[in-house]
Amino acid sequence: MKQKYIFGTPENLYSALSTNLRSHILSTIVNRFATSISELMAFMDKTFYAIHFPLEYIKSEIHEILSFLEKNDMIYSNPDELHSTPYGNLITILYIDPKSGTDIINGIKEIDQDECTDFGLLYLLSTLPDAETLRKIVLGANECSKKFNFGDDNEHLNNREIATAVLLTDWINEVPEKDITKKFKIGPGDLRNVTETAEWLMYSAYRILSFKKNKLAPIAKRLSMQIKYGAKPELYELLTLKYIGRVRARILYDNGYTTLEYLKSANKIKIARLLKNKAIAIKVFKQLNENVDELRDTNYIQRDTKKQYTLFDF
Repeated sequence: MKQKYIFGTPENLYSALSTNLRSHILSTIVNRFATSISELMAFMDKTFYAIHFPLEYIKSEIHEILSFLEKNDMIYSNPDELHSTPYGNLITILYIDPKSGTDIINGIKEIDQDECTDFGLLYLLSTLPDAETLRKIVLGANECSKKFNFGDDNEHLNNREIATAVLLTDWINEVPEKDITKKFKIGPGDLRNVTETAEWLMYSAYRILSFKKNKLAPIAKRLSMQIKYGAKPELYELLTLKYIGRVRARILYDNGYTTLEYLKSANKIKIARLLKNKAIAIKVFKQLNENVDELRDTNYIQRDTKKQYTLFDF
């Protein structure tokens, strides 16, 4: 280890610009670091990226990207100036690849909006350039996709993208974490990574569709919330409480405590028993501005110590 990490040959360094030059160029224009093509070229010439590639190659790349951004209404140019559009500003604020924004718009155009399904939008999300990390995490793609028959007309559908969409479908339908991780051969941390990235991308889709006044925007908004909580919409109100995750929210909901008002009027000892944790029950009722003396004086409500808890239980 000493020979490798202390006395070994230094590793090569590469510019991060090479991974997503589109985003960086759009951001440079949006933030007015460069207001013309010549200024943009001069700006890029001072970057680490310019050390790795010849200037002519960089110029070719920049012209191609500028053409893409202008074609997709993210920038416009006067003879000597570059300007961002409101849509281009939104793409930069969302911090997504401009290609992802374009793929969302083009993908929605191919969907029958009157028959759009949640799975259709989740699959579209799974195909985006920014979803590459999700596709790499999902290891059980082949096994998973065989369970779905998409017909001969859909042979172009990618197994790993299908698997990513299926994983997210399971997640928003409250399939237990242990079942998802086993099915897709991933760890709990990987699942958290997938859901957080997917939430960001679906929220971005919602903002883009809202900007374009597309009627699927409310569906994208709902899905972004479902991905965030890993739960069905009826649990949202309960999930606004700290210490109540999708598992505890489902327990409360299925026992008739479907709203915060119902929870406020509930028998506190019964709620503590349902949650199997007096301390959590006290914290919940404090958020509801309820008196918790009754719970503090109760000594026989204990946490379920036989269960192995994970982050997804909270």
